[in-house]
Amino acid sequence: MKIRWLKEPFEGCPIGWTLCTSPKEFIKAQRKAKTPHGEMDAWCAEGIFAGVTHFFPSAIIVCAPLGASYDVLVHEAVHVFQRMMQSIGETNPGVEIQAYAIQHLARCLIEEMNYRQQKVEPKAEAEVAK
Repeated sequence: MKIRWLKEPFEGCPIGWTLCTSPKEFIKAQRKAKTPHGEMDAWCAEGIFAGVTHFFPSAIIVCAPLGASYDVLVHEAVHVFQRMMQSIGETNPGVEIQAYAIQHLARCLIEEMNYRQQKVEPKAEAEVAK
């Protein structure tokens, strides 16, 4: 599937971010983000239905298998928020700032996962109908 970069984590954020649901997408996203050659990390641990967030100087890449539960996506949204706060030197964001930012990040990940599932499910149904 084509890599879609998500809405900026927060206004003025210089780092792009995306969701990858397969190792192939992860490699594409790393190339698009121009990560250094030696930083081609593993997508996700094999056999684990969980997420992993990779941080690079030019991008944040959230990896979760297609169909990952919302709690996994919210968990990864928290990691994105934590790294973004660290990148701007914020050590003590207010609780409402945290809540709204994580809500926004989680919503972006959930909407992207839902979009991807809708793209894949019609193809699977067509295969079954043959």
